[in-house]
Amino acid sequence: RGRLSQATVVERVNAPSAKFLVAAATPEFYPRMIKAISEVTVHQRAEQSVDFSWNIGLSILGLASRNRLTFAPDGVLVEGLDGNLAGALWRWQIAQSNPDSCVVAYHGWANMDTAGYILEKSVKREPYLEHGFVAGSNMVMLRALKRVVEAK
Repeated sequence: RGRLSQATVVERVNAPSAKFLVAAATPEFYPRMIKAISEVTVHQRAEQSVDFSWNIGLSILGLASRNRLTFAPDGVLVEGLDGNLAGALWRWQIAQSNPDSCVVAYHGWANMDTAGYILEKSVKREPYLEHGFVAGSNMVMLRALKRVVEAK
């Protein structure tokens, strides 16, 4: 009861979709864009995918996950393969609205009650906390990338 299927945030970005796609599809740049991501290691890069690990440091907990980024016709899909965020899914969906701007939908889902002891206990006590955590972290990710691509 109260389990989250997906959280989606949508923003208009004052940059071409190709520019946003490059930022979303380059995980080694994530720590420069998103303060909570402290480290990214790229393990393998292929034409249509990137396998990478990240460490996410929040004030009272840390999360580590190995992920696979794959290109989709309208953006990027990231799947948590192993670690605290195994089974999580994120999707950057990018639509060009005019030559100088795009609309980005960032979809995400993560099983927060298995992501670590503190989150497990918190979500078990208050299941809707999962909604806030996933929606809030999605907003942070999208706005961080938006800030970077609009500034360049």
